[in-house]
Amino acid sequence: MAVDLLSGIVIDIALILTLSRLYGIPMTQAGAIGLLQKIALSMGGITASELIATLGLGSLKSFLGAAAPATGGISLAPYFSVALTQAGVAGVSTYAIGQVVKTYLANGASWGEDSPKAVVDKILATLDETSILSRIKGELREKLAKS
Repeated sequence: MAVDLLSGIVIDIALILTLSRLYGIPMTQAGAIGLLQKIALSMGGITASELIATLGLGSLKSFLGAAAPATGGISLAPYFSVALTQAGVAGVSTYAIGQVVKTYLANGASWGEDSPKAVVDKILATLDETSILSRIKGELREKLAKS
C-alpha cells in the first residue's frame, strides 16, 4: 500500500515537472511538490476518495496475494482485477491533476483570476471519469496481454 501511494506521488511530481518544461516554465522539485500539495488540498474529496480506494484495494490486493499459496493460486484471478481497478482510480486522479497543472501553467504559473479551488472545480466538472477509466483499463489490459 505504501509503495502504491508513494509511486502515485512520484508519478504526479514527474508529471508536473514534465509539463512545466513543456510550457517553458522553470520549476524545481520542491516547487512541484508545493503545487501538488495545493492541488491536492483544492481537490479535497477526490484525493480523500483516492486514498481510501488505494488503501482498501491495496489491502485486498495484499490479502489475495498472500492467500495465493493457500488457495493454490486461485486468489490470483481476482488479484489482477483489483490491481486494474486500483490503477484505474490512480489514472483518473493523475489525469485530473494533469489537467489542473496544464491550466495553471498555461496561465503563466498562475491561477488567473480564480482561486485554485475554483480552477479545480471547473476542471473536475468537465471530466468524464467513466470514459477516462475505460480508456485506462483498456490500455492496461493491452499491456498485460503483451507481457
